[in-house]
Amino acid sequence: DAYERRQIEAALEAADGSVAEAARSLQTDRANLYRRMKRLGIER
Repeated sequence: DAYERRQIEAALEAADGSVAEAARSLQTDRANLYRRMKRLGIER
């Protein structure tokens, strides 16, 4: 989970907080990224 958290946080930072852009860079869809963020307690 720590690895996934770092990956998502880095993608969000690189995308200036844009969840849609971060999802594209992580090769997932926005809804899935929102679910993963909620599970990990990440806020944008």
